[in-house]
Amino acid sequence: MSKALIYPLLVLLSIFTFHDGLGQRNDIFEDEYRAIEIDTSVIFNFNKYNSLKDLSSDKFHTPADFESIRFNSSKNYSFTTFDRIAHFQGTPFNSLADFRSAKFNSLANFSSADFNSLADFRSANFNSSADFSSADFHSLMDFRNVRFDSLANFAGAKFKDESSFSRMKLPKILILRNVSVNKIIDLSETELSSTMKAEGKKCSLDLRDSPIKKFKLRYEKFCVYRPDSISSEDYEKLTNVYEALLKNFSDNGYRISYETLDKEYQEFTLTKNPNKSWFRKKMDYGLNFLNKHWSDYGYDKSRIWLFTGGFFLLFLLINWLRLPRLAFNVYPIDKISEQLYQNRKYKISLRKKGRYPHFNFSNLILAVYYTALIFFGLRMSTDKIEFKKHFSVGYIFLQYVVGLICLAYLANYIISSNLIGS
Repeated sequence: MSKALIYPLLVLLSIFTFHDGLGQRNDIFEDEYRAIEIDTSVIFNFNKYNSLKDLSSDKFHTPADFESIRFNSSKNYSFTTFDRIAHFQGTPFNSLADFRSAKFNSLANFSSADFNSLADFRSANFNSSADFSSADFHSLMDFRNVRFDSLANFAGAKFKDESSFSRMKLPKILILRNVSVNKIIDLSETELSSTMKAEGKKCSLDLRDSPIKKFKLRYEKFCVYRPDSISSEDYEKLTNVYEALLKNFSDNGYRISYETLDKEYQEFTLTKNPNKSWFRKKMDYGLNFLNKHWSDYGYDKSRIWLFTGGFFLLFLLINWLRLPRLAFNVYPIDKISEQLYQNRKYKISLRKKGRYPHFNFSNLILAVYYTALIFFGLRMSTDKIEFKKHFSVGYIFLQYVVGLICLAYLANYIISSNLIGS
């Protein structure tokens, strides 16, 4: 048979054999291509071809499994779309790993991957979870303009060289727990997605057991990650995270970040300690409520003016409505009681003449004096108090105690703010 006939027959036979094997035994290809060595002459794509080709701009509509394959030469996955799970678990990349603008629509599993050269993920889209746990980045890690969605897990990863996260869209949860860091990881130029901004949410950042002094970030985009159920061990580790972050912000001069984190830390210590008794937890919940609303955890002491005015007006209204009873039968103040009696006689005389005033503003002025003498009084005269009126006497003492507390906080605010002599 001539060579002109032999070559076409061999080509047809190879094509028939390839398509028949691929259609019936696709699972075998998945097994056969694991743990193989890819040299400089071939690039792998088992989903579409039995031979190896450039993967750039390809689309994987079925799961892609590259687990443990060794890539000795640069591999180009730029603009590639993975609609299903992409497995690169344990894969060594001995040269450039180019995932620029790649799109992962399902789980992207790079756990325990070994990036011995540049890991280039610029502008990649992770539309589901991304797992880089225990990955080893020996060289530059470029995650500029990367968009994460729900979860980015770098737990146990090793960052041995520089890393770039500039303009990276943060996920809902970013796990950087127990990582090893040789150079500063800068998260200060990361961004929240438009969806998270619209929902008023922040990125939950897990930094437990990590060298927090090696991180640079501003806290307005983050919150410390907390498990749903906090054990004693979790509480201790989270306390360490809070305190290390506070020192980090203080050292870097991030005043707003420090203030935001400190408020969160105070709320955490009062409400999340699992070692407290039931009664102590309830007491601390109340204390947290007061600290939060009274002075914003000490960062807005000027609120005392508003609270003082509010309490005074509240007691004034009650005292005005109940002034005769209080001034005659519970806690009489001589001059006020006498003037109130005169007003009462005047009111009776008006009624005899057929006049019925709807409002008695004379009593309102007396109520102002009466309330001020109790609320701002540094001492009370108990000689004339009718202690048989238990509820009313309790109300009088309540005014007095609240007034003393307000005065104490006002004095502290004036002194600490240097309002006198400044």
